[in-house]
Amino acid sequence: MHIPTVFISYAQENPAHIKWVSDLASRLRKDGIDARIDQWQLQLGQELTQFMEESIRENDFVLIICTPKYKEKSDNRQGGVGYEGTIITSELFQNKNKNKFIPILKDGTWESAVPSGLGTRFGVDLSREDTYETQYCKLKANIKGEQYDSIPPIENKKEVSQKRISTNSKAIRHEDYVVKKYVDRDTIGIENYEDIKINGIVKGEVTLPKMDGSAGSALYKIPFRLSKTPSVFWSQAFVACWDKPAKFTTMHRPHIARVVGDKIILDGTTMEEVVQYHQDTLKWAVQQANEIEKGYIHHQAEMQRQKKEQELNHRQIVDKLATQVNFDD
Repeated sequence: MHIPTVFISYAQENPAHIKWVSDLASRLRKDGIDARIDQWQLQLGQELTQFMEESIRENDFVLIICTPKYKEKSDNRQGGVGYEGTIITSELFQNKNKNKFIPILKDGTWESAVPSGLGTRFGVDLSREDTYETQYCKLKANIKGEQYDSIPPIENKKEVSQKRISTNSKAIRHEDYVVKKYVDRDTIGIENYEDIKINGIVKGEVTLPKMDGSAGSALYKIPFRLSKTPSVFWSQAFVACWDKPAKFTTMHRPHIARVVGDKIILDGTTMEEVVQYHQDTLKWAVQQANEIEKGYIHHQAEMQRQKKEQELNHRQIVDKLATQVNFDD
């Protein structure tokens, strides 16, 4: 029987946070999961970058412990967290096993704590004591390939009724507590999303090559005008796609692309290379960045919808139970 392996990526923010991660890893191991963290696996004198690369690529799952500090380091590529973020992004954009990367919310909110490259992924919220146990069990079941929630049978009904709620250890049955589940595409914003395109080369801003005999002196900077100024998220997705394209030749130049305002800049190439090699990669990377951002927008909107639905559920429960409270003698 295969024992699933899990590597936990986190920021060493303070002793309490490090202990929290260690406790999580220890519990996973007690539950039959081979959880691994740097505190246990990293040996003195071992090459750090090699350890991080092997840990992320060779384990079945990678749990990302999300906090505002982790997001800051990952998005800004700072320290070990930043390096791990680069490896994770590379794995994601190479269309490898994307389900192996699971965000775990520890502090903050999903918006403030999850790295930009993982913003479209569903994760587990372990930040609240009242729901920790339920969320942990879902995580454990997912890693072990087990079904946590039973799948209800298909019914020809548009509304869910006759729900049961429990309060003060007494079940209360009511048939008028109904919540309609819906997905409003206008709210999600995908229909209104305008794909970004490359309008052309900004010819007046193409720089001159140095031609001083030094390495790379024949290369120069070429800017491309975009149809609109992209978001920071789109810009990061584009650069990641450019650095690790699905198809590339030996003439591909990673790490020369950046986005500034409404322009993509390739800093270290030639017009000949753009014509022969780079234009197809540019088109592909822009298309991928569009799709990735649309997925992120959809995910964020769905989280907002779920939040509103939970608030509606709570308010209807309060309204229902309030009618059962009677202070008259």
